[in-house]
Amino acid sequence: KKVNLIAFKPDFKCMISTTSSLSVAQSIISNDDNGIIIKLQQKRSLPYGFLDVNWMTDFQNESEKIFSFSKLDIVDIYQNTPTFRSNTVYVKSLILFQSIVKGHYFQHTLHPSFRYQRVIIAMIQSWMKDNAETDDDQKDEESINVGIPEYMQRLFNGFVERQRKLFVIRSQYDHLYDGLKKYLIDFDENGSYEFGSFLVS
Repeated sequence: KKVNLIAFKPDFKCMISTTSSLSVAQSIISNDDNGIIIKLQQKRSLPYGFLDVNWMTDFQNESEKIFSFSKLDIVDIYQNTPTFRSNTVYVKSLILFQSIVKGHYFQHTLHPSFRYQRVIIAMIQSWMKDNAETDDDQKDEESINVGIPEYMQRLFNGFVERQRKLFVIRSQYDHLYDGLKKYLIDFDENGSYEFGSFLVS
C-alpha cells in the first residue's frame, strides 16, 4: 500500500535518511511493485544543513545524506509501475490545487497553457464521477483525457476528503482559468459568489 501524503511541503520532525542518487533509490525499490521514490528539494531562501555520511558508512555507493528537522518540498514522485515513471506534472497540479484552496500565493506557478489547471479539472471530474455527482452529459467540454495515474488521483481524493475549510485569495484566484473556476467559485463584478458544482457536491 502506497503512502497517502497529506501535504507536499512536509515539515520533518525527525531525522530522515536520503540519497542524492536516483539510481540508488531505484535499486532499493526495484523489486517492490508498489514502491515509490519521493524527490525532495530545499528552498533556496531557506536551506537546511545535512550530514553527508557517505564517508563513514559501509555502503559508500549509496550517496546517503541525513536531514534533521527540515522543511523540504516534494517536487516529484516516481512510481515503479513497471518502469520508473516521473509524475512531475501531476505533483505540480496537486501542489497548485492545495495552494488555491488553502489561501496561498500561486500566480507565479501557473502554466501559460493552463496545463496544471486542466489536470486539476480532470481530477475533479474523476472524483465527481466516483462519487456519483456527475454523468457523461455534464462533463466539461474543455477537459482533456490526461490519463491520471491511479496513485495521483488517490492523493487528490484523500486531500479533498480531509479538507473541511476553504481559503481563497481573491487577487490570486482571478488569475485562474475560467474552466477551473466554474468548478470552484464563481465571483461576479459586485463581489457576490456562487459555489461551483465540485464544492456543492
